[in-house]
Order: sequence, then structure tokens, then C-alpha cells
Amino acid sequence: MQRRSEIMAVFAVVLLCASGCSAHVTPSPSVSSAAVSSPGPFSVPLRDSDGARVLHMEVQIESTPLVEEKIAAHQAQIRAVILKRAGAYSYEELQDVDGKMRLRDDVQRALNELLAPDRVLRISFTSFGVQ
Repeated sequence: MQRRSEIMAVFAVVLLCASGCSAHVTPSPSVSSAAVSSPGPFSVPLRDSDGARVLHMEVQIESTPLVEEKIAAHQAQIRAVILKRAGAYSYEELQDVDGKMRLRDDVQRALNELLAPDRVLRISFTSFGVQ
């Protein structure tokens, strides 16, 4: 029953973050073996906006503690990957939950390619908004 309530809480946070709200999650003791890295805030001009639309977001990367060391060693490349992937999206593509999830999946896939054979467990947007 506790596992189900944890899943529901994570699902609620994902929905909130995907809709543009900000949320911070404290992992429960059963998930404490995961390490969370934050490569910092991002401000990215969106495609087809002539610089008029800028995506502001914060990203958290969840991994194992061993992969966290590799993430720390590749911070510049990780930031470049995130900036490149996010900048390839248009304002219209990021207006709905599906677009935000596609961006999240795209970033995770690109980071897994960069860090191979190691893998990122999860990508979360802790802040997401377009001006």
C-alpha cells in the first residue's frame, strides 16, 4: 500500500511539472539509493520564435551513485545536450503535456547515449515555463 501511495505522489508531481508548475520532491527512504544531480537552470530560445519565446527550466537527473560521478565529470557536455534538445522544440510543441514528455524522453535518450554504457534512471523538470 505504501508503494502505491509513493507511485501516486510521483505521478501527481510529474503531472504538475509537465503542466508548467514547480514542485520539489524529497525521496522516500526506499528510493534513497538513487542520486539526483541538477545541471543548473536553463534559458533556451525556442525554434521558430526569432528569440521571442524563451523556455526557462530546471532539470534533475536521477541516476545511481556510481553514474552520478560520471555525470559530474561531463557537466559541460550534459548542459550542451540539454540546450540543443530543448532549442529544437517550438513553443507550440511544448504547450501540452505530450510535448513536455517528448522533450523529457528526448533529453533522457540523448544523455544515455552520451553516458553509455551507463544510464540515467529518470529526468524530471522541476521548473518549466515559457516567456
